[in-house]
Amino acid sequence: MRRILVRAVFSCLLAALAFATSAQQMKIRSRGAAAEWANDEAQLAVALSETLHLPKDGRAQIVLFRTSTSPGDDVSLNADGKPLGELPAGHYLPVSSTAGTHVFGTDTTALTLHVDAGKTYFVQIVRDRAGRPHLLRSTATKFQRVAK
Repeated sequence: MRRILVRAVFSCLLAALAFATSAQQMKIRSRGAAAEWANDEAQLAVALSETLHLPKDGRAQIVLFRTSTSPGDDVSLNADGKPLGELPAGHYLPVSSTAGTHVFGTDTTALTLHVDAGKTYFVQIVRDRAGRPHLLRSTATKFQRVAK
């Protein structure tokens, strides 16, 4: 009887130790997954910027886009107060820019971006319930998903 009790206690201790070890491994995997996602996102942004054939010589790349399901008419876009053009649903507009802080906007909203040379940035244009356009920072993954 005593032997059974000792085995049961020993088994419980081993199970508790195994659980604690797996919990620590989960933390490491979780941190690793975030780092892998960031690395994949950066690689995808580089690949997409090469596909878009934008200049790389000391300039930044900003890709403004709308999904094909985006409601409403074309959106008038401007950069630093200068008109860029109209963006219909399901299209994107690549913009080459100098490094630094720039303001991208519509008639009703604006988004300030600090951009670095040689990097690509993604901005999605969405509409709220009232139909007003808004500019949101986005990711290469989101752009790739909606650009198909």
